[in-house]
Amino acid sequence: MMKTAILGSLLALAISMVIGCGMKGELVLPNEPESQDRARFPEVLIPTTPSNAPAKR
Repeated sequence: MMKTAILGSLLALAISMVIGCGMKGELVLPNEPESQDRARFPEVLIPTTPSNAPAKR
């Protein structure tokens, strides 16, 4: 009885997390000019300096 209640609760929790995540629609990569200078996920993990960018002082 207790095992069924725990499994049912975990299943309800998992379903509510998937349903309630707030993401709707397709994943769209932004093309606006203001989003061009934002860091992308791999660049956040491994930062690189472009060869044509001026050096920071």
